[in-house]
Amino acid sequence: MLLFKKQKSKGRQWIWKTGLIIPFLYLLYSLTNKFYVSAETETILAAQHIKYNKLLITSAPLQTWLWFIAAENDSGFYTGYRSVFDKQKCLDLHFKPQNNNLIHFVKEPNQLNKLIKFSQGFYLIEQRKDSLIFYDLRFAQIIGWQNSLEDYAFCYYLQPEVDNTLVVQRGRFAKWNKQSFQSLLHRIKGN
Repeated sequence: MLLFKKQKSKGRQWIWKTGLIIPFLYLLYSLTNKFYVSAETETILAAQHIKYNKLLITSAPLQTWLWFIAAENDSGFYTGYRSVFDKQKCLDLHFKPQNNNLIHFVKEPNQLNKLIKFSQGFYLIEQRKDSLIFYDLRFAQIIGWQNSLEDYAFCYYLQPEVDNTLVVQRGRFAKWNKQSFQSLLHRIKGN
């Protein structure tokens, strides 16, 4: 719109100011939701007697009402989802072991160390048949609000013969369909 307005037009000022205000308000709203969910999550984890070392809270795709939670303890992560509209003061969490015992099977430890640093410690290693898979939990699950056993959006195969060139968010929307989108909307509404 700025391209079509004259440079000294008052309408130009209104357009660029509005263009800054709207994203600022969205960011403020998103931060408010995150702080609310963080406070609720910490209270609920304490009430459920779940001790944790680190806590990760990141929004599910396309919105800021449903949040993925990963609470790390010494051997793995409690994971689940919390909506800003949840009324019940509980979390449906599932424990996933970090599997650090599989590290000694990795053929390139330098590569693994870079991945661990990149993930800021929020990772799981899983063995499937002959493959070791590294998951970065910060990217959350593909459709985890619908199925807690789903894979994570960021995975990296720890064998050199596997092509990892398109590693970022592999399959983020792969399992999305009408049903998964409806389940997202239903989960956003709260429990």
